[in-house]
Amino acid sequence: MLPWRGPWLSSVSSSFLAGYAETVNDAGFIPQDDSSSTTLLNAFLFEKAFYELGYELNNRPDWIDIPVRSLVEMIDTHTEGSKTPGGERP
Repeated sequence: MLPWRGPWLSSVSSSFLAGYAETVNDAGFIPQDDSSSTTLLNAFLFEKAFYELGYELNNRPDWIDIPVRSLVEMIDTHTEGSKTPGGERP
């Protein structure tokens, strides 16, 4: 199942972001330029990943590899120039 993780994540991320952008297109709380939207999305994704890391450290230390793996992938994705974990722009 692990080989399908990347394509699945890309597909569902793209679908979710496209639907979300279409729904809130003219809302005042969404940045109108791609760069600002990407920065905001990445900030929220990193915040959530670090929250998960803290949660697992406090409650299920045996599961720590899950959030650590996600953080490493996010950092790799960010340094490779992709805009989101799915590689799409919001």
